[in-house]
Amino acid sequence: MKGAAIGAVSGGLISGTISGISSGSWEGFYSGFADGFMTGAFIVGATAIGGTIAGSYYMFASNNRPGNNRKQNEQFRSIMKEFNVKDKDLMREIHNQSQKEEPMGYQKLRDFIKWFLGIGD
Repeated sequence: MKGAAIGAVSGGLISGTISGISSGSWEGFYSGFADGFMTGAFIVGATAIGGTIAGSYYMFASNNRPGNNRKQNEQFRSIMKEFNVKDKDLMREIHNQSQKEEPMGYQKLRDFIKWFLGIGD
């Protein structure tokens, strides 16, 4: 990010300075320099904000499913233990079927496994 920020600001400065010089006056030079700096700073700010928004979307777009695979595995094992499923082939079958569904949080996964095992409420 640091290199991108320096590149954006310096690129803005160069383009602003060139446009200021081409105006033929010192006022134009300073104005172009300032505009270029602001353009570079804007690019850096917009990139940082965009990255934050994208990261937030990624974190919460999974229907309360943890983004960490280790946590997902812990939840799956916890539900298997709760329903006393010890057969590895059955666990794999449940896992494979659950992967065909939409991403599930803990409660939806638990409900899916109850349904799969034929366990009533």
